[in-house]
Amino acid sequence: MHDIVGAIEMEKTYLDHRMKGEEPFHLADAVKEFGFNSMEEYFGEKKAYQFRHLNFKWTEVKQAEIVSEAVRILTDKLVGVWSSNSETTCIFNGFSGMKSFNESYCIENNIPVFPLLADGGTIVHQKGDYSWGIACPISLNMNAHFLLTALKDILQKHTEKEVVVDGNDILVDGKKVCGSTTYHKNGIFLFISYFSFNDKSELIDKICNKKSKKTPGYIDFMTRDEFKREVAKWLEAYQS
Repeated sequence: MHDIVGAIEMEKTYLDHRMKGEEPFHLADAVKEFGFNSMEEYFGEKKAYQFRHLNFKWTEVKQAEIVSEAVRILTDKLVGVWSSNSETTCIFNGFSGMKSFNESYCIENNIPVFPLLADGGTIVHQKGDYSWGIACPISLNMNAHFLLTALKDILQKHTEKEVVVDGNDILVDGKKVCGSTTYHKNGIFLFISYFSFNDKSELIDKICNKKSKKTPGYIDFMTRDEFKREVAKWLEAYQS
């Protein structure tokens, strides 16, 4: 049985000694006294424990406010969860995407273009799609893979199709249904993900001059509202 609280207090004692140039014991040996077989196992459970004990406030933002809200989160050092329903067609461009999209088509069809303020290409949003983000202290050592795996597991419960994490994306039967990006600033880690619930292949062909190597897909085995409820339930269960 693991004693994560005791192990965290022991680590604090260890770090106090190290600040003084002392090393009265080895941390790798000490964590075993609290039931952990390795440092990797300890740090994994420590991350989960600290994540559970954050007080996440859930905030809904409008589609056009996603970028400005991300800036506010990082500037004001906010902790919480942010959610946005796509109600119109628009695109978000990463730095590489700004040079490789059909701007004329967007202007002619009144499709708003928003800068993503991150590396990456063009993300095409349509009504019915969904964005979800979470912010927490960098000191938690949170990462995109941990969160993408949790979101992948939610999708997998609702389909017999193969759902996998591939880099910063989630694929269903080899097709990309989710993309994500992360920011690290002012002591805050911010993760933003985007989920497609529409077949946008034709629109993507018209807008994206530079195509991704991954085939675009969409979630057709659960609705956006069902997915939102599942994500909320996961977060509540994880923090209970």
